[in-house]
Amino acid sequence: MRATYYLESCLNTRFVAEQIAREQSGGHSRSWGGISNRSREANKAFVVSVDTVEARGNSLPLYHARPVNQTFVGRSAARVVIDYENLTPDSGIVEILNVALGECQHLAVVSALRLEDISLPVEPNPKFQGPPNFVDRLVADFGRRSFVCAPIKPSGPLEPSEAAYLAYEAALGGADIIKDDELSATHPEFDYAKRYRMVSAAISRTKNETGESKRYVANVICPMVDLEKRIEAAMECGADMLLVAPALQGQDVVSFLRTRVPETPIIVHGTYQTVASRLESYGLSLALWLKIQRYAGASAAVLPSTFGSFGYSPTETSSFLEACANPIERFNQCLPLHSGSVSPATIPYLHKLSPGLPAGYTAGSAIFDHPEGPRTGARAMRTAVDHIKVPTDGPNIWVPIVEDGYAI
Repeated sequence: MRATYYLESCLNTRFVAEQIAREQSGGHSRSWGGISNRSREANKAFVVSVDTVEARGNSLPLYHARPVNQTFVGRSAARVVIDYENLTPDSGIVEILNVALGECQHLAVVSALRLEDISLPVEPNPKFQGPPNFVDRLVADFGRRSFVCAPIKPSGPLEPSEAAYLAYEAALGGADIIKDDELSATHPEFDYAKRYRMVSAAISRTKNETGESKRYVANVICPMVDLEKRIEAAMECGADMLLVAPALQGQDVVSFLRTRVPETPIIVHGTYQTVASRLESYGLSLALWLKIQRYAGASAAVLPSTFGSFGYSPTETSSFLEACANPIERFNQCLPLHSGSVSPATIPYLHKLSPGLPAGYTAGSAIFDHPEGPRTGARAMRTAVDHIKVPTDGPNIWVPIVEDGYAI
């Protein structure tokens, strides 16, 4: 499989790329006894190309003495492509990240390194099944391509009856997808199964009262040792979808759930993932992470979007949207769920980034902090979604509204 990196160093970048390939493969093995040529060849990595690019900044100093026969050339950056013979289409997320990212960021010759892309299977396999055909079903069920997602707030542990009341009000106001917030952690005094059951029942009640479709997303972000019983409780209590955080629970948790509950849509949340993705010169590109989770089977992804409280540009947000929904043969789309101070005022600008794309708009404060209550907040969001008018200014602008100290 082929990996693409952004690399910075004060040494020759071709030399550094070769060191990365050597470190992350069997290429360093000598002709010692007991190692066959077949094994050695199967574990090699090859530098395909090294192309000079503009440096991005924030690189680390090289703390160690330069390698023998290498001279400092000043700060330089490159786009590096490496082929790994020990990664195949059957490799899973854990194997891919272990080999392609692994320990190479620790190397003394590296000032900055970011995994930007990696080739993934062209055919679904047990470790990369892709999502079920969720987006098309959602569009057909609702009769539209834009949806309101209400994350139940406040985020912390609530009495199940309180969570059910908030869910009912948001759903009655017009929210389409009502989800547990990613921060709704288990509390020893609150029964998560009771919460699942009461929230699900409240949302079902609004279906009967309004005649509209609704979806309930149950938070199953928990230690892996508890995941099976949380899934079982959520499904028994009527949850329509499950919310996970792969960076906390294991990057392959979506692959696991696709085998455990194959027809249940899975939503991924990037909580903690930004630790490895936030700086543009380091870690793992967030767009690539979203692409990997889509291949693994994520039906929807909560995106940190522009024009709000998150520090991402319209260009970055567009790359997240492309990772979720760019047409890939044999792999279904993943529904992007914009988040981060989303409000009726920002919806047109977010929509303009991808006007033909099905998308959800996740609004916590705009719904649950509305001065007239969550029902009115959800109604305002639904009205904005149902009557989107693409603005003529932007999208590479900040919407001239200030709320809670943020330009949105």
